[in-house]
Amino acid sequence: MIYIRETVPRKFSGLSSFLISFQFDPKVVEALKTLPMYYYHKKDYCWEIPSDVLAQALDTLTFIDSIQLIMLPEIEEVPNQDNFKLTEAEISSFRFTPFPHQVDGINFGLNPKRSKWLLLDSMGLGKTLEIIGLAETLKRRGQIDHALIICGVDSLRQN
Repeated sequence: MIYIRETVPRKFSGLSSFLISFQFDPKVVEALKTLPMYYYHKKDYCWEIPSDVLAQALDTLTFIDSIQLIMLPEIEEVPNQDNFKLTEAEISSFRFTPFPHQVDGINFGLNPKRSKWLLLDSMGLGKTLEIIGLAETLKRRGQIDHALIICGVDSLRQN
């Protein structure tokens, strides 16, 4: 029996990878070594492959009768995503009047499914004001206590 379990990647980038575990069989080891990417975890006695290599791994293991594939449960959509968007009252409470693209950026940051993201607007589109607006909104909603905003623009050095 070979167990292939989807997991959070340890050695590869991406959203998931697969851990392959089995009772030692040299044929299986040789088959796994033909894959373009793999990593053997000595401590756990399992092989890790990136998710885009799974189909090829299953093709190379066709000589095995018993393979169990265990997938991670799908993440459910956050209900009522409109609850996380800015209200008109919140927009009017800013010390600036945000442009529509700035409101979109703040709404993107308010979505709780996104814990890490980058704001890569072009120069002059108001990235700093967007982040200040996001921080003010999160503070008002009680989701943060403090915020540190670091601006690394050379022209702001004197300010």
